[in-house]
Amino acid sequence: MTMTIKEFLEWTKGSYKSIDMRCAAAKVDDHWQNGLTIVRFSYKGKTVVEKRHQELRNRWGQVDTGKFKVLLTAFEIDEVELLSEAFKKGECPAFPATSVEVAIDQEIDFMSLEAEFPRHSYYTREREEWKTLEAMEGKHLKNLYEDKDIPKSLWSLGFVSEATHTEAYEVIQELLEVDYQPGWPSVLIIAPLYARLERDMKIEGNYCEFKVVFHRYFDRNLEVNAILRENNQLKHKEGPLPVFVGETEQIDEDLRLWIKRIQVAELTERDSIHINLLSRSPRLRIESLDCKVRDFVALKGVEPGQNPLLLALSRFYLGKEGIEIKGYLAEKEGHKPQHEFEQKIARLLNLCGYSIATIGHIKRLEILKHATAPKQDRGKADILAYSERMSTLLLVECTTEIPKSDDIFKLMTAATTLQNELFEGTSIRVIPVVFTDVPQFDFKEIAGVRVINGNDIDSILSDVLEWRKVDQITVKYFLPPMLSTVVI
Repeated sequence: MTMTIKEFLEWTKGSYKSIDMRCAAAKVDDHWQNGLTIVRFSYKGKTVVEKRHQELRNRWGQVDTGKFKVLLTAFEIDEVELLSEAFKKGECPAFPATSVEVAIDQEIDFMSLEAEFPRHSYYTREREEWKTLEAMEGKHLKNLYEDKDIPKSLWSLGFVSEATHTEAYEVIQELLEVDYQPGWPSVLIIAPLYARLERDMKIEGNYCEFKVVFHRYFDRNLEVNAILRENNQLKHKEGPLPVFVGETEQIDEDLRLWIKRIQVAELTERDSIHINLLSRSPRLRIESLDCKVRDFVALKGVEPGQNPLLLALSRFYLGKEGIEIKGYLAEKEGHKPQHEFEQKIARLLNLCGYSIATIGHIKRLEILKHATAPKQDRGKADILAYSERMSTLLLVECTTEIPKSDDIFKLMTAATTLQNELFEGTSIRVIPVVFTDVPQFDFKEIAGVRVINGNDIDSILSDVLEWRKVDQITVKYFLPPMLSTVVI
């Protein structure tokens, strides 16, 4: 379900203090035309937003070439109507520190724009701390890539991109802090919803502890319920539990931390707990946290002397007398682009701290075999990667193209099979992950499986070079997100 900006602001009234507004403009026929205007609502004060703007200027300099410029300003929240009126006239709201007038390609009824909570933000560069309402409008300004004088003018400021004529987009991405690409809309509104479930749930014995961080404005308008299921069958419920400011810890002037510890029925490794954060008015589910009990309780490891990577590999490489390690070691590496990409990812995971077995280049090995019926297919993978520190076995699918749903399904099948048949009742978790060489593939997750695109691969390498530990990299990139989507 969607809602208008006006409806959302009425619901969240009191939780915002300022508006962070940024604009990238290009000179077209001697007039400044909007390339991208981004409007962010914030619970932080205007001075805090202005401080962030100054940090960006100190880092990248003042961007104004006569052909392209970036404008940054902040408004008090009660000035939102002034912004709305400017958009209705087809104008970019005034920037107090300049006399620049920037035109927008159309008149926009700002407050009536329909917005939604996307499953994956197409615009934010990092995984958002809060769920955000997003609305977009306006046509893309083609001059950003068609007018060759714009990128050339940015050379004088030190901005020279690797790709041809993309300098303006790189500047926009850094100073407006948005993942902006050719063809996307020219006006973007982002409004965080300041209420969330924290991910660090605790399970001890028959007790479950979870946390909610929220803006004090939402006092008495939030509630939580907990559902315990065993093999998808309802076992216990708790709630609704009202969230009160009076029962919280103060994080800062506006944010509060609510911690709840509840007793549930006797827990087993087959159980799962589902926590839902709800709004009372309007009636909607904000977020859900779904966890398997086996991921939280102390479980036994594999038997002493057993190598989890070897155990998993044995299910892909079954010979007459079990695994033929000598045969695996003698296999030659492939030289097709797909195989070279697999080798690249295998080396990257090795640098991350994982032990590696590559099987994708060996067609007869990449298919998971049945323990007693070797000819039966049970899913597929290209790389097996194991971290003893994290008790995690990654099943990796590599592709130089956009990931195919059938390949993801086969990867998930292999992961589920190994988890249930080899590592059930142990501390080892089997995680499917997809790597694609496509630089900016939009979806970070498909059917609960993390998708690592070409840009993410560069980010992982940067983290490795900064001496990040394997657990930090695993949590950041490979583990599936525990928080579900916002459901209105």
